[in-house]
Amino acid sequence: MPTKVRKPRTKKIKTSPFSLRYLSYDTYHAELGVSHSELKDWSTCPHLWKQKWVYKTYIQEETDSLEFGKAVDCAVEDQSAFLKLYARAEGRRPASGLDESGRIILTPAVYDRVVDTVYAITANATFRELTASASKQVSVFAEFTKGFQIKGRMDYLSISDTEIHIIDLKTAREAGW
Repeated sequence: MPTKVRKPRTKKIKTSPFSLRYLSYDTYHAELGVSHSELKDWSTCPHLWKQKWVYKTYIQEETDSLEFGKAVDCAVEDQSAFLKLYARAEGRRPASGLDESGRIILTPAVYDRVVDTVYAITANATFRELTASASKQVSVFAEFTKGFQIKGRMDYLSISDTEIHIIDLKTAREAGW
């Protein structure tokens, strides 16, 4: 999902090997480092990992759940960006592809579910409090061992003198653990 390009900044957390960087989505993915997703793919299937992360020949299946999650993430972070990127299918119009403005068409049921989910998240007082002064889309890097960098990206990060709050929204097909 495209995000605004920000000038990379780095902040060292006191007494921590981690550095925080404010990078665009594409810049983060171009940076060297191993992410949780990459480690998970390796542990699941080394062949999949190689196709996805080394050769870059693996094509991610665009499931309804993935599309829903992307839309929710976009709408929670920036509702005006959501309205520019997504459209609600009307009438008998096919509920896939792009509309004449280039927006991604969602079925009425999925679009309405996105709106309801975003309302539930953003109406939550704790969420609003924790994200009010938080940085959005923060990339974290750390050297795990000599020459081996790990990385991660979170939706929101709030650091005060006494607390660190990390918020990373996830969606799933089921709410079960």
